[in-house]
Amino acid sequence: MKSVLLPFTFLLSSFSAFAQYPSDHISLLSNWNPDSITQYNDIWGYMDCNGNEYSILGSKYKVHFMDLSNPQNPLEVANFSGGQGTTWRDLKTFRNRAYAVSDNTTEGLMIFDLSNLPQSVEKTYHSNQLFNNAHNIFIDEQNARMYVVGSSQGNLLIFDLAEDPDNPSLLVNANVEGGYAHDIYVRDHIAYLSHLTNGLYIYDCSDPQNIQVLGSTGDYLGTVFNHSSWLSEDGNTLIFCDETHAAKVKVADVSNPADIMVPAEYMFYSELEAPDASNSIAHNVLIREHYAFISYYHDGVQVFDISDPTSVQRVAYFDTYPTNTNYNGYQGCWGVYPFLSSGTIIASDISNGLFVLQLDDLTLQPTIDEIMPNTDLDIVNGTIICEGDSALIRVPHEP
Repeated sequence: MKSVLLPFTFLLSSFSAFAQYPSDHISLLSNWNPDSITQYNDIWGYMDCNGNEYSILGSKYKVHFMDLSNPQNPLEVANFSGGQGTTWRDLKTFRNRAYAVSDNTTEGLMIFDLSNLPQSVEKTYHSNQLFNNAHNIFIDEQNARMYVVGSSQGNLLIFDLAEDPDNPSLLVNANVEGGYAHDIYVRDHIAYLSHLTNGLYIYDCSDPQNIQVLGSTGDYLGTVFNHSSWLSEDGNTLIFCDETHAAKVKVADVSNPADIMVPAEYMFYSELEAPDASNSIAHNVLIREHYAFISYYHDGVQVFDISDPTSVQRVAYFDTYPTNTNYNGYQGCWGVYPFLSSGTIIASDISNGLFVLQLDDLTLQPTIDEIMPNTDLDIVNGTIICEGDSALIRVPHEP
């Protein structure tokens, strides 16, 4: 197994391993990259009711569940084969379930029960009856809906998870105005769909049988290949990536969906190899607080302060693919997940596997004490019991 472990107490070893990866304000805690795995893709995170954190990692043939209780030594709890090899997997969670799809396969949908972690993971559903393949899924946890895009069955599928998370119920198969959708972000029934060359569309999906177009970007300055997006916490700014060489990351004002603004002067980018090489590629973006975390392919994990959308600044980075000398092809960091309560950052590199990272001199507020939107709570004899993505909270029993 190829791995890097960084004991805090062993400074020389720590410096030697850290020096392999150019970085700024991010430290390497560990790297998991078994010799038997040659290609990785998406990554997501999960926290159980005891506060234990996990990564859910996609590879060409499998989905891997990793225990991060000791972030310097990630342990594989379980892995599951989808039955076929693929470049693309996408992973999300809802309560104590994980959902996995893949593109360019007939694997369909896999659902996993995480309630027995860290001991085990159980696959509760695996079928292609709903769809053969999909490029991406998003789960609106507050409203218990799963959105599926880029599937074999249509442009946008919406499923209900409230009644039975192990058996999604189809609400609608919609051929939305923007056509094929590559990626999606949803908040409060408002869906932001990346339609590649057709740009970004915003839809109101409150009534799945009557989806309304709220607005679209159409053409905007630079290459239009709208690939992925994420909404700021205040809901006014959308950051999106075009997954095209030399394309800058876009900052869109979506406070009025009918009049989306994408000012050229607000665009930003990373190019670690400059001036020796150019044409970097931004892949996926996620936002926590006022930081945008971007998996930037050859340039690894990039973190930008977006508190002032008119002047976005890079504040940290970690290069997961340090052997790069140019920006040819599509190599390096596929995904990044910044939402673990501890502040630990996890990332996936196509060639180099799982990276467990720590922000230096940047503070993220813990989420462990929050009641998360995807948590069901019951009070039993003074104990609040949750169904994942929250801490176990004990309260005095009042008769």
